[in-house]
Amino acid sequence: MAKDVAIVSALCFLALASIAQGQDLNKIQDDVNNAKVFTVTSNVYCDPCRVEFLTSISTPLKGVMVELACRGRNSILKVTTQAQTETDADGNYVLNIAGDQEEEICEVAALMSPD
Repeated sequence: MAKDVAIVSALCFLALASIAQGQDLNKIQDDVNNAKVFTVTSNVYCDPCRVEFLTSISTPLKGVMVELACRGRNSILKVTTQAQTETDADGNYVLNIAGDQEEEICEVAALMSPD
């Protein structure tokens, strides 16, 4: 039960941290098609104290599948951009998204964990 609460806390924090740490790198040109690109970097960890920030007993979660989904402001039910990746051994992930999502609402969520 405590492990489930910790994972749920980590997943909730993941969504908030990812949005906060999202970096808009629209000035970087994609080599293939010169499309604008933005990069989202963050990490996923177990938060046993439920304080929603890293502590000395927080542990990174490896192999968590995370997904970024962007929706238009006027039709929030329609996903316009979607990308997935998996966290590395340190719980970190990087999502590079081509295109211009400046007018969209983008969120990151954990889909599944190997634990």
